[in-house]
Amino acid sequence: MAYILFTPILMAIITSASMLTGCQFSLSYVSLPTVLQTPPDTPEHLILAQFKTSFLRGFHLCPMNAIPTSVVCLLNAILTYWYGDTKRALLLLVAGAFIVGIVPFTLRFIVPLEETLLKKNAEVQKARGAQANEIAGEKIGAIVVGSDGGVPETRKQIEEWVRLNYIRTIFPAIGVAVAWSLW
Repeated sequence: MAYILFTPILMAIITSASMLTGCQFSLSYVSLPTVLQTPPDTPEHLILAQFKTSFLRGFHLCPMNAIPTSVVCLLNAILTYWYGDTKRALLLLVAGAFIVGIVPFTLRFIVPLEETLLKKNAEVQKARGAQANEIAGEKIGAIVVGSDGGVPETRKQIEEWVRLNYIRTIFPAIGVAVAWSLW
């Protein structure tokens, strides 16, 4: 028999991890495919700016959810073990490990790619500002930013980010499935 708060805490874990999974999935399935489906002649600076916007929205929604949800799993596992249900406690630990597994995966595989794209965005936006200043000063023709030179590479990097984000989504989804099995 579970202690009295087991089920409400489990419901909170499932809800929070489901939200995390949905947010992650939404980035790969809705937001960034929209960026990638822009016309081929879309300037690189627009593609990078759209990536940055999607990235920042996802950053505020997703990572901050994984760690507290996993901590709640750990606390529920400790209490469950304390009340004598070792099997459920172990399953809660497994669920929490999968949910927080999104963090090391992100740090190892996704952050380097994000840094590359965000750095490229900053450079392109800075060059666009310099170009605007030169045009205003009537020194036209110095810099062409957002030409097709970097667009195919940028699109490939965003496609790789989307692929990795789909993989990253699997971690909290498995955590939800394991937690749901305890219902």
